[in-house]
Amino acid sequence: FLVDCTGSMAPALGMVKAQLEAIVRGEGSIKARLEAKTSGMSVKLRVAVVGFRDVHDAEPLTLRRHAPGQLFTEDVDELISFLPQLRATGGGDACEDICAVLDHVVSCKDAWEGNAKIALLVTDAPCHGEQFHDGSAEDDRPDLGPRSEEALMRFFRDLAIPLDVSLLLCSCNPGATARMAQRVEAIAAEAVADASREAADTAHDCCGAAPVAPRSVAEGFAYFGVEVMCDTTVAAPSSGMHLIFVLDTSGSMAGNPWTEVVAAYHTFLRRRSADQGGARDVVSVVVFNSTAWTAVQMQGLRDAANVGLSYGGGGTAFGPAMQEARRGALLTRGTHTPVVLFLSDGCAGDVDAANASIDAMDSESGGELQLHTVAFGAHLSPVQLRALANRVPGGRGRFHVATIDDVGTVFARIASSTAASDRVFRAVGEKVARAVTDKVYLDNF
Repeated sequence: FLVDCTGSMAPALGMVKAQLEAIVRGEGSIKARLEAKTSGMSVKLRVAVVGFRDVHDAEPLTLRRHAPGQLFTEDVDELISFLPQLRATGGGDACEDICAVLDHVVSCKDAWEGNAKIALLVTDAPCHGEQFHDGSAEDDRPDLGPRSEEALMRFFRDLAIPLDVSLLLCSCNPGATARMAQRVEAIAAEAVADASREAADTAHDCCGAAPVAPRSVAEGFAYFGVEVMCDTTVAAPSSGMHLIFVLDTSGSMAGNPWTEVVAAYHTFLRRRSADQGGARDVVSVVVFNSTAWTAVQMQGLRDAANVGLSYGGGGTAFGPAMQEARRGALLTRGTHTPVVLFLSDGCAGDVDAANASIDAMDSESGGELQLHTVAFGAHLSPVQLRALANRVPGGRGRFHVATIDDVGTVFARIASSTAASDRVFRAVGEKVARAVTDKVYLDNF
């Protein structure tokens, strides 16, 4: 498992690690599935995990402690105990460095043993080089494109082709990695063509035999055992988050409370930018008292930070605020996951209307709505806000308490936890385990 551990993976990395554990241990694991398919035949599973980041990061690779060249372990418990060391940090721009991780696994080529060998690359971003993203991703080092291509060619030429290692690209953001998937397949095809020519030349030189015919499979390239499976459905269904702030600007929020909430909003945006969310997130801000209006609509993180948020005063009503949030969510229906952050220091007499909008948003998003409610201030009223969060099932509604002193910290924590739903990642884990099991079975039984 080659796992992207840059900042943009922070919201998803916990769920990715949980699914890696499910793939290697338990009833749904690859081992259990194979033993069931083969009527109880003993299956030996050797696994490895390497975390990778970007070229300028202090820790470009996160490795399980092992002897030189000994990449794999049969001790699944040992591997799982290593997973907490995979932490999402660094990255900077959107693109990542795959050269170091590919070169590392190639350097351990003598450790690749077994009837079936698979490298699973998990990422949410393309590698450096415009040929991998056509300039559509933020790339501070587009000049590293040739280096990325050379690393991929070495992987196929020195490891995948001679040792029959398949590469499975598992994208957490298929829109961002689609071009990279195409380029990886093209480089694999080029490596295969080179190997075919060399094999043909060797065969003719030795005994005049015809060149070896490539074997085909249903998906990807498979010549001399090299297979590239770039499945764009192995990912979250949307390309980003629609972050909808719903902020109470009623009379009790005057002065320092409103100032600190606005500062917390900017802390949230900075944290999401540091986690590389800027390329995919859009931001809207609804402010409310007894009515509600949209102050920011579908802006990128940087543009949203440049819009002033003014204090309003007046009474408090939740219904119009949630209805305005619903209108905003509908604007990106099917393209972005709605994440609503609702903050108030009071209570309201129209909670039923707010509940109706929450139910509608959840239904319209296909059960992907995430709702964070924040009870704020010295005289906060938690009961209604906790009930609003509990309205969203499956752990997708969360209640928080924030004071004037720590509201920025609470917002930063929410920013880091925002991710595609666990249901999506369970489906990803199931699909990967099934695909790997089927490949191993078909290739060897």
